[in-house]
Amino acid sequence: MGKIKFRFLVLFSSLFISNTLFAYPLSVSRYGDEGSLYIESTSIVRMNSFIRMTYVINFWQPQSFGSRTYLSKATTVRVDCKNRRVFGLSNSFYSEQDLGGDFLGKFPLDDTDGQHAEPGSWVSSMVKTGCNFR
Repeated sequence: MGKIKFRFLVLFSSLFISNTLFAYPLSVSRYGDEGSLYIESTSIVRMNSFIRMTYVINFWQPQSFGSRTYLSKATTVRVDCKNRRVFGLSNSFYSEQDLGGDFLGKFPLDDTDGQHAEPGSWVSSMVKTGCNFR
C-alpha cells in the first residue's frame, strides 16, 4: 500500500511542478569568439526523424537591434536528424544574457532550404547534441 501512495504522490506532484525546474543548458562547442551557445533541454521535441529545439546565443558584446541592443538571441529550429539539415523557424531577442531583461521581439523565419550541418562546425555539434539527446 505504501508503494501505491508514493507513486500517487509522485504523479500528483509532477502535475504541479513546472518542467523548467528540470531544464538545463546543453552546451554546444565550436561556437565563435563572439559569445557562447547552448540548447534549452526542455525545448527538444522529437517527431520521428525530426526534432524541434531552441538554441540560445549569449553575446559578449551588445548587438544592434534597431535603436536598441541585445545580448541574447533564442532561435527555434527544426532539425532533420537523418539528413543533418537545420531549418530556422523563429528568432527572439532579449536585452540581457540567458534570455533575461527586456523581451525585444520575436520574428518568424521562412527557411525552406535549411542549412546542412558541415562536419566540424558548431551547427554540426548542435545537431549531434540535439538529435542524440534522450
